[in-house]
Amino acid sequence: MNKTKSPELQHLVDSLIKGCTTREQKVKSIYYWVQDHIKYVAFEDGLGGYVPRNAQMVCDRRYGDCKDMSSLLSSMLNTAGIDAYMTLIGTRDIPYTYKDLPTPQMNNHMICAVKNNSEWTFLDATFNMIPFGVNPYHIQGKEALIIEGPDKYEVYKVPEMDAKYNVLNDSLFLKIENKTIKGKGKTDYRGFGKYNLDIQLKEMASKNKYERLTNFVKTGNNKCKIDTLLYTGNEERDNPLVMNFNFSIDDYITQVDNSIFVNMNFEKPFQNSYIDKEEKKYEKEYNYKTTNISKTVLEIPKGYKLVKLPENSNFNNEKFSFDFKYSQQGNYIVLERTITLHTLTIEPNMFDIWNDMISKLGSSYKKVPEFVKTN
Repeated sequence: MNKTKSPELQHLVDSLIKGCTTREQKVKSIYYWVQDHIKYVAFEDGLGGYVPRNAQMVCDRRYGDCKDMSSLLSSMLNTAGIDAYMTLIGTRDIPYTYKDLPTPQMNNHMICAVKNNSEWTFLDATFNMIPFGVNPYHIQGKEALIIEGPDKYEVYKVPEMDAKYNVLNDSLFLKIENKTIKGKGKTDYRGFGKYNLDIQLKEMASKNKYERLTNFVKTGNNKCKIDTLLYTGNEERDNPLVMNFNFSIDDYITQVDNSIFVNMNFEKPFQNSYIDKEEKKYEKEYNYKTTNISKTVLEIPKGYKLVKLPENSNFNNEKFSFDFKYSQQGNYIVLERTITLHTLTIEPNMFDIWNDMISKLGSSYKKVPEFVKTN
């Protein structure tokens, strides 16, 4: 298929790579065009479930399934003088390797592969907000069957993206007024969580986008009220989603006699991730590795002094780690916290260790500073 050059496709490719000075710029321009202009429709009728359609047909229709999008993408890249190959792969729903099961049943998806020196880069146009160079989470760690010719192929394991790539970075500056918390926040969101949110936002009206992002940054409890929200970077593949907001939470402070207590852990990732070994017999999977970073700064309220600062806590394991650091800096209490998921899979033999980590994380969430009234 796609053996005959299409003048229409050539014209389109020429217009897309005009002004591009590097190979990567050309690949990006073509890849992003297919993501943006070809709608993913998984219509599998008869042999259509197995055989890709001609690239020009897919381009004319402006829709296709994963095979059709790979056909178009590889053809457009080849037209631009970039070697690109249609690639069969099984998603993480299929728990086998080609050594385990060397049959067509290993594959339920098709992508495109381009080579840079000795390394392969995989392009999946069905994931329409993912940047160039990022491996979609549903194929990470899986073996790709790269079709380089009728009698030439290569099996290549798709690398897993590191936890430092998928980052949610929050910073909060807080003041106490009576029993109300008032604060300013900034959220810097990168990686797959951001792309998933971009996909939701893409089809929304501006009013609905604002409402969705307002709900996203709400913190502390259900009494949180977002007063203002400004955001940039949404639906931009190569930029983070940055949100600046002002908020307030009524009745957040706990008061006992002359003491007040404030839990500075407004969000509690993995709080409910305990694994019931009686119910869960197989591995627990996560879509992607993540890093959650937060810095919370609380101004010591007037008329009060700090009498108890929570102890620092941490846990380090190959699967999961966390670090809580409290400090007093002048008239402010600062909590710097990092929680990292280093794996995509928790195996049954790791359940006890995992539950131990989750239990200790839960205990860390409960630690609070105490302030006593001075007048």
